Amino acid sequence: MWIYSKKYTRPLISVMQYHGSGRGTGAGKGGGYGGSIIESGGKLGERGAAKEDEYFHKLQKSQLKKLKDQQEIKDEEERRFQEAVEENEKKKKKGEH
Repeated sequence: MWIYSKKYTRPLISVMQYHGSGRGTGAGKGGGYGGSIIESGGKLGERGAAKEDEYFHKLQKSQLKKLKDQQEIKDEEERRFQEAVEENEKKKKKGEH
């Protein structure tokens, strides 16, 4: 799954999904080294991998929300600045005539 920015065409976030013989199924089975619990495999390893995935998903979600909030603030500042410029131009025109 890809999440795209409004201004850029390249993806902001790439999310990988693991199935079957993925993470938490034990070392040497496609899961690789992930700590002793995840490495051991079985349901406990799968649960550990799922918890880790959930943590990073929540972290990514909060980072994306923070980024969107910052963008909204910048957009609002830009809008206010543009309004101030337009108001200033109107005042200049009134002073010239």
